[in-house]
Amino acid sequence: QALGVPADPGPQQPLCFDFINNGACGRLQRGENCRYRHLSPDHPDVIADRIRTGKLRAVPGPAGLPAGLPGLPVAGPPP
Repeated sequence: QALGVPADPGPQQPLCFDFINNGACGRLQRGENCRYRHLSPDHPDVIADRIRTGKLRAVPGPAGLPAGLPGLPVAGPPP
Protein backbone atom coordinates (compact mmCIF):
# COMPACT_ATOMS: atom_id res chain seq x y z
CA GLN A 1 0.00 0.00 0.00
CA ALA A 2 1.48 3.31 -1.09
CA LEU A 3 1.81 6.15 1.38
CA GLY A 4 -1.29 8.35 1.35
CA VAL A 5 -3.37 5.85 -0.62
CA PRO A 6 -6.53 4.70 1.16
CA ALA A 7 -7.05 1.04 1.97
CA ASP A 8 -8.69 -1.03 -0.76
CA PRO A 9 -12.47 -0.77 -0.18
CA GLY A 10 -12.92 -4.18 -1.78
CA PRO A 11 -13.92 -5.65 -5.12
CA GLN A 12 -17.44 -4.19 -4.96
CA GLN A 13 -16.01 -0.70 -5.69
CA PRO A 14 -14.87 0.43 -9.16
CA LEU A 15 -11.22 1.02 -10.02
CA CYS A 16 -9.57 4.46 -9.94
CA PHE A 17 -8.28 4.67 -13.50
CA ASP A 18 -6.55 7.98 -12.79
CA PHE A 19 -4.39 6.19 -10.22
CA ILE A 20 -3.88 3.05 -12.31
CA ASN A 21 -2.92 4.95 -15.48
CA ASN A 22 -0.93 7.82 -13.95
CA GLY A 23 0.34 6.48 -10.62
CA ALA A 24 -1.49 9.23 -8.74
CA CYS A 25 -5.10 10.05 -7.99
CA GLY A 26 -6.13 13.59 -8.86
CA ARG A 27 -8.90 13.53 -6.24
CA LEU A 28 -6.46 12.61 -3.48
CA GLN A 29 -3.94 15.19 -4.72
CA ARG A 30 -6.62 17.87 -4.44
CA GLY A 31 -7.32 16.76 -0.86
CA GLU A 32 -10.65 15.17 -1.78
CA ASN A 33 -11.85 11.70 -0.86
CA CYS A 34 -11.81 9.02 -3.53
CA ARG A 35 -14.15 6.06 -3.20
CA TYR A 36 -12.46 4.10 -5.99
CA ARG A 37 -9.87 1.33 -5.66
CA HIS A 38 -6.21 2.40 -5.91
CA LEU A 39 -4.45 -0.71 -7.20
CA SER A 40 -1.14 -1.20 -8.97
CA PRO A 41 -1.31 -1.80 -12.74
CA ASP A 42 -0.19 -5.41 -12.22
CA HIS A 43 -2.91 -6.23 -9.65
CA PRO A 44 -5.04 -9.22 -10.82
CA ASP A 45 -8.25 -7.15 -10.68
CA VAL A 46 -6.72 -4.48 -12.94
CA ILE A 47 -5.51 -7.13 -15.40
CA ALA A 48 -8.94 -8.80 -15.38
CA ASP A 49 -10.59 -5.43 -16.11
CA ARG A 50 -8.23 -4.79 -19.02
CA ILE A 51 -9.02 -8.23 -20.47
CA ARG A 52 -12.77 -7.69 -19.96
CA THR A 53 -12.69 -4.29 -21.71
CA GLY A 54 -10.52 -5.55 -24.59
CA LYS A 55 -7.46 -3.49 -23.67
CA LEU A 56 -5.39 -6.62 -23.04
CA ARG A 57 -5.58 -9.90 -24.92
CA ALA A 58 -6.02 -13.03 -22.85
CA VAL A 59 -3.40 -15.72 -23.43
CA PRO A 60 -4.54 -19.36 -23.14
CA GLY A 61 -2.78 -21.14 -20.30
CA PRO A 62 -1.26 -24.63 -20.23
CA ALA A 63 -3.51 -27.58 -19.36
CA GLY A 64 -4.54 -27.51 -15.72
CA LEU A 65 -4.10 -23.75 -15.34
CA PRO A 66 -6.80 -21.14 -15.85
CA ALA A 67 -6.86 -19.53 -19.28
CA GLY A 68 -6.96 -15.78 -19.67
CA LEU A 69 -3.98 -14.84 -17.53
CA PRO A 70 -1.58 -12.74 -19.59
CA GLY A 71 2.02 -13.76 -19.77
CA LEU A 72 1.44 -17.50 -19.51
CA PRO A 73 2.81 -19.53 -22.40
CA VAL A 74 0.38 -20.97 -24.90
CA ALA A 75 -0.03 -24.72 -24.41
CA GLY A 76 1.26 -26.91 -27.20
CA PRO A 77 0.27 -30.48 -28.04
CA PRO A 78 1.18 -33.12 -25.43
CA PRO A 79 4.60 -34.76 -25.96
